[in-house]
Amino acid sequence: MNKEIKTAKNKKEIESVCNYVKQFPVNYPNYDKWLKKAEFELKTGYKKAFYVTDLNNIIASIVFQPHKQDKKVLEIKNIRVSPNKQGKNIGEQLCENTEELAKQNKFQIIQVDTRQTNTQTIEFFLKQGFKIKKITALYSKKDKDVILTKKVEKSENK
Repeated sequence: MNKEIKTAKNKKEIESVCNYVKQFPVNYPNYDKWLKKAEFELKTGYKKAFYVTDLNNIIASIVFQPHKQDKKVLEIKNIRVSPNKQGKNIGEQLCENTEELAKQNKFQIIQVDTRQTNTQTIEFFLKQGFKIKKITALYSKKDKDVILTKKVEKSENK
């Protein structure tokens, strides 16, 4: 596999990442509306994204932003790895790149949330050093979500 991690910087790259994410619909209220807003916020620079290509095809992506209420927190909004590419450390590398960016930008915590029933994603983030902070209903009253956080290690001063 000839994979490369890139930052989505221009309109074409952002649209490609958004089209990739759209391939994997999730059962969240107003998800289509969120996708449109995410594309807009990626284009304005509020959200950022890394993506992984293999032979010029996107095989994984991660979208993140500063937390709306707590500017010390970098919030992962979406992470996707193509099913046939899972288990190859691609998600881990995306998380490492995101953590490095968080360090460089002086964030203290990285946060992510997912449905309580999404045990695969919860296990993935626990393996990346995240801890469960809270279980609550974030997006609908009938479904519980798990909020996971990880402290950002400070960069060594050299």
